[in-house]
Amino acid sequence: MDIPENIVAALAAIMLSVIVATNALSEFGQQLCPAGSYDMTSFVQSGVGISSGIIWEAKSFGLRECARFCISRSSCSSFTYHTKTTVCGLSRDTVDNGTRTTGPFLIYSEYQWLPSDV
Repeated sequence: MDIPENIVAALAAIMLSVIVATNALSEFGQQLCPAGSYDMTSFVQSGVGISSGIIWEAKSFGLRECARFCISRSSCSSFTYHTKTTVCGLSRDTVDNGTRTTGPFLIYSEYQWLPSDV
């Protein structure tokens, strides 16, 4: 059975996106947590974000700082961190009740998933 070339190209692009997101998540999770602390990768989802209910958006120093911004604001239910642009977006929505977005450079988490000492 021959698979059409456009389907093969689309599958290859999807696989590459997953690899890029996984590598970015691993790199940021390890890079931004000091020695002896937990790994952020257990509290986030890669390749997912939220684009609705945005209450604040700005560049940040990393994934951990983005998580801290969310914890420090009572109206924050979730955040999306863009690993390529380092933009952190806080939202009052979650992927369950808001507009979900996907992309290879997105990392998503919810307030309720985060430990208080992040």
